[in-house]
Amino acid sequence: AKALLDSVDKAYHNWNYYHYALGKYLRQNRDYADFEEAKSHFQTVINSDVFIKEAYDELAILYFYFRENDKLRDFVKDEKHAEHISSFFHRIVHFRDLSFIAYFKTILKYDWGNASFLGIVSSLLILLLWLFYLKKLNIYHQADWKHSILTIGLSMLCIYLIYPIHDLLRDVFEYNMPEGKLNVFFYDVITIGLVEEFVKTIPVLIILFFTKAIKEPYDYIYYFCLSALGFAFIENI
Repeated sequence: AKALLDSVDKAYHNWNYYHYALGKYLRQNRDYADFEEAKSHFQTVINSDVFIKEAYDELAILYFYFRENDKLRDFVKDEKHAEHISSFFHRIVHFRDLSFIAYFKTILKYDWGNASFLGIVSSLLILLLWLFYLKKLNIYHQADWKHSILTIGLSMLCIYLIYPIHDLLRDVFEYNMPEGKLNVFFYDVITIGLVEEFVKTIPVLIILFFTKAIKEPYDYIYYFCLSALGFAFIENI
């Protein structure tokens, strides 16, 4: 593949796309990986007058994985490049700098900046439909609206704990996607299953220990479902 790229006639080739393709090849190919050369190719594309958005993230990936924090920080905060780099890299720079206000502002800007009116309304209708259904099932002891809304609201807030937990696992403990189907399965169980279900449990524990709203077995099911609804609302938008 590299030989083929090298042999392309200059007269029929856009050299910026050549540099991007070769840089990506050198980053991803296990047998012929050359990360320093890959960086130089991506940098050539970025410094040219031809815009290839993917080149920005490819260079950021290399800075990220090799923990070149200063280069990644400068790259992300450069006004010429910042808007072209994925929000993940902005987020990870704030995480490494322990700038948690900027960290969560980046997350909220990404989540709500991409939200549409139709998405918000649809998510709200789904939430309300399930909420009234769950309240209707509880024929013996009707949960009050105050604790119901509180649980949903807490869940909408707690979902944002997933980001720092994931970044802690990835960036501090270096627990990244492994190779092999079985390893990937356990990776998903831990980073997706356990983390998300733990976060959904927090609002229910707050209701359990700080209020008297949970009085019978069904209440546990009810409040866990409400926590899942608040979580799903944020995911759906």
